[in-house]
Amino acid sequence: MDAATFAVSALAVVLLVLVTNLFNAAKSSVLLPVAATRDLGGATAFGALVGAMGGGALVGAMGGGALVGSLLFSAVGHRLPRRASFVAAFAAAGGPPFWALAAAPPLPAVAAVFAVSGLAAGATNPLIGAVKLKRVPGHVRARVYGVVGAGAWAAMPLGALGLGARERDLRP
Repeated sequence: MDAATFAVSALAVVLLVLVTNLFNAAKSSVLLPVAATRDLGGATAFGALVGAMGGGALVGAMGGGALVGSLLFSAVGHRLPRRASFVAAFAAAGGPPFWALAAAPPLPAVAAVFAVSGLAAGATNPLIGAVKLKRVPGHVRARVYGVVGAGAWAAMPLGALGLGARERDLRP
């Protein structure tokens, strides 16, 4: 792989994690509290969402699904095509939690969507890690991993701030 192709690939990964984490931070910092207040009955419902077992029903469902997804993917992932697996997992992990919150079904249905999304999300980070290990030359690996990590964290405050500034538009 020549230097230009490598640079474009690395930039694509950085932009991918940057945008993904922007939306995920907005969801967890702003959208979950608003949905709990608007659709599930207020502060008590929000406490049920984020307080149970230290992570809440939705956060816990997504985290538990991600743990199970990572374990399943570690067992069978080496037999699957990388690109198709990543696209499918990324699509299943990204949008459905937002759609579930927008549709405002009962809490068990939203928790089920979050669990399935977490199951899919369990494959995304191992896939990104495998591709980084395969494609990034050893002599620049620390720098590339640092840039990807910085990109992953850089947009989180912006996502929360951006959606927080528009929070009034989310109210009924």
